[in-house]
Amino acid sequence: MAELRVEYDRLSLSLAPCVIRDLGMNLASIAGSEAAAVILTSALTSAGLLGGAAAGGAWTFGVGLVVGLVVGIVIDETAGAAYEDVARQQIHLKVNEIRNRMVENIYEALGRAVNTYAELQVRCVRALVEGGTP
Repeated sequence: MAELRVEYDRLSLSLAPCVIRDLGMNLASIAGSEAAAVILTSALTSAGLLGGAAAGGAWTFGVGLVVGLVVGIVIDETAGAAYEDVARQQIHLKVNEIRNRMVENIYEALGRAVNTYAELQVRCVRALVEGGTP
């Protein structure tokens, strides 16, 4: 169990940069969507499509929310998907590496168990033939 905990800690440390990179991408998406919302609201107000009173009200909030959502989705789908694919591949490789090591350890343990059993059989047969105890 201790080996599994050590391996989990090692895996966590090796994947931390991927998580930080993904978090940075999410922050960039939020910042980009906010900037786009402010720019569009300013442009609509300057063009006279949003009146002066509406510029600080519910219309501005609604337009900013919609634009921010759309821009955030676009940024996340383009750049975020690439980062998520890389992180997903790295996690897949690490999990497969751990699984393969566990399978190898199981085979080694089974091999030792079979050898121990065979040695015990030999001792028992020898004890029966020679009349002693195994």
